[in-house]
Amino acid sequence: MRPNLAPTKTGVFRFYDYLETLRSPVAPQIRFAASLLLVRSFAGAAGRTGDYDLLKYLNAKLNESEFALGRTRLYSMPTLLRVGATRRCNLRCITCGVGHRTAEEERRYRAEGRMDLEVRDYNLVAENVFPYLREIQFGQNGEAFVLGDRFFAMLAEAEARRVGITVSTNGMLLDRSSIQKLLGLSHLRWVTFSLDGSTKQTLERVRVGANFERIVDTIRLFAAMRSDPDRPALRIHFTAARSNLVELPAVVDLASDLGVQEVSAAYLYVNPHVPLRESLYFAKEEANRVMAAAARRAADRGVRFAGPPPFKGETKAGGFRCPSPWNGPSLVPGGYLMPCCVLYRKDHFMGHAQEGFEKVWNNARYRRLRRAIVLKRPFIEKCRYCNLHREGFDPDSLPFHVTEELLDTVLGSAGAGGDARSPALGNP
Repeated sequence: MRPNLAPTKTGVFRFYDYLETLRSPVAPQIRFAASLLLVRSFAGAAGRTGDYDLLKYLNAKLNESEFALGRTRLYSMPTLLRVGATRRCNLRCITCGVGHRTAEEERRYRAEGRMDLEVRDYNLVAENVFPYLREIQFGQNGEAFVLGDRFFAMLAEAEARRVGITVSTNGMLLDRSSIQKLLGLSHLRWVTFSLDGSTKQTLERVRVGANFERIVDTIRLFAAMRSDPDRPALRIHFTAARSNLVELPAVVDLASDLGVQEVSAAYLYVNPHVPLRESLYFAKEEANRVMAAAARRAADRGVRFAGPPPFKGETKAGGFRCPSPWNGPSLVPGGYLMPCCVLYRKDHFMGHAQEGFEKVWNNARYRRLRRAIVLKRPFIEKCRYCNLHREGFDPDSLPFHVTEELLDTVLGSAGAGGDARSPALGNP
């Protein structure tokens, strides 16, 4: 018989409530020391009882303390893991680098073993991290459902370790059978569908290979098949550019009609294959107006709206410290570990799953990155213009809207309208 840990959990929660009231100069060190002691005390008990919820909570508190103190060598494990299960995709979206990948690039990824994430590498990380992990997000750089049963095996491993699951998809490969499998996951929290238009014409122009009616029908079916209207929660994500921005309020209406809980929106991040004029950096007033209209529409329709920070006409002061090197690594195809989901080049690799996660987590490269961020001198240029965290995102700063490859060109052209030979999203 498993012991009842409920009284212990209640006591721990009350203890942390007390720690939060401390205002002593050494309070951060006290929280760190208490959290470290509790994590070490309960790690063994969690393994024996199979009750990892308390360990996950304590690890999160330890992680928060280490981030606040700016520690570079960590005792805590991450609280979030972002997983890119594959670089493959069934669509060729014109706003995405995957959609413009050349045959030579495809051959190189396959030759280097970096097209898919192997289950063995995923399981190596799972063994070390999942007992402590609160959330796992699938969906970067490709469409995970192209992997079929291999992807469902990854989901099952997270489910078995009581990790909250978020899945992002273009919706084209889901059917009644796969939806039923997803609904069988009690720890599935969110399913996000990418939908960049409220009309067939716009959606299929942006997301080449998609079928608007099929995606809408899939979302409607998913919502109808849930026994609980909020579990999992459904989200529509909209990438906003100048030529599709006007459809955002209608996307909110569509979400409400389909039973979707949230609409999120992000500014288009311009790559070399998209004309610069598509960036909302060059249409700030219009962007603010339509985003505000979408937020009002969402409030009227009972849908949550998560939009990007508005343009304010001036850049904001720095000071934001990115938490990802402390709490949110990415595991990408090939089994490589990255400090976040924004960095993607080979020189951003922190290590490989087969080295052992704990070894990579505190290796010299990881510690150097954490130290540089604490000192506000990141040695990875992309960290200076990261658009991942809302707190650090400055919409009025141009480098937050374009890829590194384009930055010099954009600054040199002083906001020119872009290359007319690039594929357009529509008719601005």
